[in-house]
Amino acid sequence: MIQNKSFGSKAFNVINYILMGILAFSCLYPLWYSLCLSVSEKAAANSGMVTVWPVGFSLSSYQEIMRDFSFFNSFFISIERTILGTVITMLVLVMMAFPLAKTKKEYRPRNVLMWLVLFCMVFSGGTIPWYITMKSYNLIDNIWGLVLSGSLPVFNLILVINFFRGLPSDLEEAAVVDGAGPWRILFQIFIPGAIPVLATIVLFTGVYHWNEFFQGLVLTNGEAHYPLQT
Repeated sequence: MIQNKSFGSKAFNVINYILMGILAFSCLYPLWYSLCLSVSEKAAANSGMVTVWPVGFSLSSYQEIMRDFSFFNSFFISIERTILGTVITMLVLVMMAFPLAKTKKEYRPRNVLMWLVLFCMVFSGGTIPWYITMKSYNLIDNIWGLVLSGSLPVFNLILVINFFRGLPSDLEEAAVVDGAGPWRILFQIFIPGAIPVLATIVLFTGVYHWNEFFQGLVLTNGEAHYPLQT
């Protein structure tokens, strides 16, 4: 590769490096600052003395966390929710995207179901109707309420449907000729061919379940179930 060694090109590279350095610092400094606060003395942290380096090195915050059983309980519930939520969501997405990726001639309810899905995505019922629904299904104060309430992200469903439609139809036609049924076509043709989009959605779903906390606040009643807030 031939590099342009003119003054303008060198100036652009310098400015670009400076801007990228500032951007990287702005992303990393909050993490470093939080770490410095966590290992500083309580008085120094509360008085705002901590800036770039820890002040009065202390691990008392971590010792306090290690003695708190509810922290570990909440941590393991977060892991459980992330694993269960990701597995169930991917199962629902794949099972629903497979028929909806067909044409109306191949799957007649397709248009009706797509309109229902899009309508639910655009027009939300709100928190109160959602809470009443969750309560009527006895999904309060248990892990399944956190897992099942968001198991059909419509945007991700549309991504999977479009990816399934982009796969070569010749593969499915050849499989049908060889006697393969819908389940075999799904698990041996569609899913292996859609690994890129499925891997991306696994990442999105896992991060969502790990970071989401509002549902835990709403679906928890009583101090005994506070660890469900994750």
